Amino acid sequence: NQLGQPQVRYRWEDPFAVFTDPFSRAYDINEDARFLCRSKWLYEDEALLLWPKKAAQIKASIGTTQPSSAALSLQDPDVLTNRNWWSLYFDQTHKRFRPVEIWYKKRATEKVLETANGYRTVISNESPKSVEAAKRELGAVVRTRSIDQLWVAVFCGDVMLDGPKPYPYGNLYPLIPFWAYRKADGQPQGWVWQLIDPQREINARRSKAIWALNNRQTIYERNAIKDKVELASEMAAMDGQIEIEPGKFDKFEIRENQDISQGNLSMLQESKMAIRRMSGEDQVNPAPEVRSAAGLKRLEQSQENGVMTLFDHIRQSRRIKAIVTHDLVKEFYTEEMTFQITDDPDISRKVELTSDHFESLRNTIYDLVV
Repeated sequence: NQLGQPQVRYRWEDPFAVFTDPFSRAYDINEDARFLCRSKWLYEDEALLLWPKKAAQIKASIGTTQPSSAALSLQDPDVLTNRNWWSLYFDQTHKRFRPVEIWYKKRATEKVLETANGYRTVISNESPKSVEAAKRELGAVVRTRSIDQLWVAVFCGDVMLDGPKPYPYGNLYPLIPFWAYRKADGQPQGWVWQLIDPQREINARRSKAIWALNNRQTIYERNAIKDKVELASEMAAMDGQIEIEPGKFDKFEIRENQDISQGNLSMLQESKMAIRRMSGEDQVNPAPEVRSAAGLKRLEQSQENGVMTLFDHIRQSRRIKAIVTHDLVKEFYTEEMTFQITDDPDISRKVELTSDHFESLRNTIYDLVV
């Protein structure tokens, strides 16, 4: 922040710029996703500032419409079926560049120094002498465990811009998803997805009702009218004028569509009510007369069923956010810091945390409850 102290910050990410492992099914991508990608369009001058050592390769790639043979050999055959796949990375017209940042997990083994009181620390840069001293003085033991180590790389086409290298800030993906729903194949599905079909039915029935109200059937004997097209046009108009051949008036009949219209309008109302129930909008409607607390509870439960999943998923995302934040705090908060607690607008409290507090924070296991 402006005071030179570490600060955990959050920002929204465009979901259309993020691509997850298609075989991931869990809500928390840290459980089963083997990789996560983020890809955004940058202008050439921005890319050159970010990766000055790769300036020549970036300019060469942006300036050509034909990929190199090395790039072709690295591509999935299904991607090559798209003749314009090169334009997914480079835009020669606007001098734009689309790098892909990918986080991926690899199985690794790490050693942990564990003391008798439960204190744990990962042995990475510790010297063998200090480890042996800890084992003698503190009665510590060295345990080996298998972990998913997170790696990161940035590439564009056949140009490797950065990495691959171990992700320096823990083994959790830095992007935290909020899914409304997920299909059986893992594809994200929005909350409004289930409302599309009822909305289509409403549109179709509304159009059908308007058409039925504005049109009527006619029954007439041959040669009773002059022009069928003109008759249809006049019948659709509110002030339509129908001309019948002389002596044929009793050979002409108009049949109203009221029965069809009323049935269609009734089904239209049912579809509109279905959308209200599925979207949870019934919660804002006046409740019917309920004389008991049990009846009111059942009514609330029936109204909440359509949106309860969304609130469950919000809680899961908040829990993942707390875990990622906790890891970032353990990584970066090392020096003494002062926090101002402003949960009460009338009272502000200051809390000072020493480096010992942060050291304890790094070696304590917590239950996160959201």
